[in-house]
Amino acid sequence: MAYYIDIDHGNKTVTRYQHLKEGSMTVKKGNKVTADQVIAYMGTTGASTGVHLHFGVKVNGTWIDPIPWLGNIDGGTGYPSPARTLYKGLSGDDVKWLQDKLNGYGYKLAVDGSFGAKTDAALRNFQENNGLTVDGRCGPATRAKLAG
Repeated sequence: MAYYIDIDHGNKTVTRYQHLKEGSMTVKKGNKVTADQVIAYMGTTGASTGVHLHFGVKVNGTWIDPIPWLGNIDGGTGYPSPARTLYKGLSGDDVKWLQDKLNGYGYKLAVDGSFGAKTDAALRNFQENNGLTVDGRCGPATRAKLAG
């Protein structure tokens, strides 16, 4: 039997954790989870040949590349891809990642790691032009579209 957990992040985004150890799941359907919370332990359930975790991301019903979801993987930019939702007022190397990605779509932002008014305006424009929710927040769906 395969044991897995789906986490609904809202915005039509779901992460899946598969091949979990039987009896190790600590959450049930409908529970809220937090970052760093243990939800289960890796196992070798389903059609697997060794203990491991299968991680997947689905946006709008389609499985996507999960790499942008994993922190400290630069995707070729030299900056870590964000593991947090980014919005106006934040700063850091992951904001530099966002600015660099937006510049790749023709925006002319200073890559300074400060999420100010210009980054906010560019992000909202990008979201509008790509059929995303226009909220000025770089969350899972926007991040996936930027990384694509």
